[in-house]
Amino acid sequence: MKQLKDTYYLKATGRISALETRLCSDSDYRRMISSKTAEEAYKLWADRNPSRSLPFSDCETAFSADMLETYKLIDSLTGNIGISNVFRFKYDALNLKTLVKSDFSGSSFDGAVSPLGNIEFKKLASAFKENRLSSLPLPKKLTDSAILAKEVLSKSSDPQKVDILIDKAALESMAEYSSKFENGFISSVSEAIIDTSNIRTFIRVKKLGRSAAFLENVLALGGTIAPDRIKNCFNSYDEFFALLERSRYGSVLSEGFDSLRSGTSLTKFENLCDRIILKTIDKAKYVSFGIEPVVAYIIKKEYEIKNVRIITKSKKSSLPPENIEERVRFFEI
Repeated sequence: MKQLKDTYYLKATGRISALETRLCSDSDYRRMISSKTAEEAYKLWADRNPSRSLPFSDCETAFSADMLETYKLIDSLTGNIGISNVFRFKYDALNLKTLVKSDFSGSSFDGAVSPLGNIEFKKLASAFKENRLSSLPLPKKLTDSAILAKEVLSKSSDPQKVDILIDKAALESMAEYSSKFENGFISSVSEAIIDTSNIRTFIRVKKLGRSAAFLENVLALGGTIAPDRIKNCFNSYDEFFALLERSRYGSVLSEGFDSLRSGTSLTKFENLCDRIILKTIDKAKYVSFGIEPVVAYIIKKEYEIKNVRIITKSKKSSLPPENIEERVRFFEI
């Protein structure tokens, strides 16, 4: 992909600046957390944009529609050069996993698909059924992973292997696609997403008592911390923490080492991993115009939807406000 001049994004950056005023602030999230009901929290979000007319009973549809509208707008503002594709491979992966598993089990996939993938689900399902996934405009690594996952599932009957193969391919596809823009910022965002995914994976694998070989199979390439360096720390949390302290993320993640050592809730550490991504995109505020503010807006919008979803679901479950606040990803960094 030809590297584009920053001035190419001048119009897009101006529009993004206006749209950012509609994003929820940390004070808005705290108002939602303090609201009496999940419906009231949802309404606080919906009222920030008059186009969000769906009732609370259709909140998931509203969240997806808002995110899809964002992706389409970004594509339109940037001449459809594929910026949003970077962040939509995870939804293609979700849909591919659903297709592979439903094909094996013979069950319906109603309600288990996302409208946010790069490929419309009906087209994806048709290509899967007709064994022509490779003809779709998706990274070969991603479509190959689904083909392999189908074969592996038929032999092992283990759906977790489907998740491992396709999720890993989605992350690595994101890294490869990001590199085409030849932009350090978008590469750093991709690297941060992959690194934090691998870091979370290490912690979960350890907590579940799985083997070092299992860990090696699930770690994705494309980050700044090589998978083999993470795997080599498998037998020692202290070695793992030392590795993280030497990385670009050490100053942030070190706050959560004690909670991991003590075996308490992973919520704080998960939050710190998300803070890394938010700190990475925070650099975009120093760029007057260019791809950086555009990419940062996509991430901010994704986190907004994630936060509102966390709050409304927590309210439905009658969680106390202090517990909800622990789960929300605030933008104060």
